[in-house]
Amino acid sequence: MKILMSIALGLAVLCGPVMAQKPAATQKPAAITAALKTADAVLTASAKAMGSAASDKVTSSVAKAKMSIPANGLNGEMEMMVSKERFYMKQTLPGIGDILMGFDGKNGWAKDPINGLRDLEGAELAQAKDEVKNQKASDWKQRYKKAELLGVRKVGTAQAYAVRLTPKTGGPQTHYFDIKTLFLVRTDMVAVGPTGKIPTETYLSDYRLVDGMQIPFKTRSIVSGIQEVIITYTDVKNNVPVDETLFNKPKADPKK
Repeated sequence: MKILMSIALGLAVLCGPVMAQKPAATQKPAAITAALKTADAVLTASAKAMGSAASDKVTSSVAKAKMSIPANGLNGEMEMMVSKERFYMKQTLPGIGDILMGFDGKNGWAKDPINGLRDLEGAELAQAKDEVKNQKASDWKQRYKKAELLGVRKVGTAQAYAVRLTPKTGGPQTHYFDIKTLFLVRTDMVAVGPTGKIPTETYLSDYRLVDGMQIPFKTRSIVSGIQEVIITYTDVKNNVPVDETLFNKPKADPKK
């Protein structure tokens, strides 16, 4: 399941150079009126509902998707793979070119037409490491040092538990879980990219059962409060062979 969240995060990071900055709107917490009364209870129940028993057995994942940025009239393709705490993502946008990001288990890198080839450092590198840690979906305490149930809030037409999670590295995130299905339907976080901090809201929908796991085949991200990015997955495969060379930093293009 985590591969899809990683894609959404990577998209915000890589598209950062073309996004204008604007503070995201906030919501006031509502009273906790649903059955689950603690963050631990919500996270445990959600992990089970989304198929944690199956996801804990995943050793590699490969996904392909269509992506669009409506305001810019851009439509492209994405592919991503995660294996053994390593990560690779490629986005192809007509008129812009290929946007790449990778992590080989120790070092991270990114390459795009605006910034060229560069190493991930500081908060960007820590973010990449955290996203690919081989931790069980059901054991959230291994990744987060604190979880708080903020209340029940409306997400679209659904009521959702709002849980603020503080990672061991990086800033706090707020995750929203549908009170009926317990599926994750929204995440609020601040990603880190080459232009700095990038506030991002991501909405997850079109859940489908894949290898015993509930996978959101559509994500819609609002980046920096104004830019909409939509990802629609066309193929998701787990426990399949991957091209190990793609995780490594590529050679720099020859100077013209």
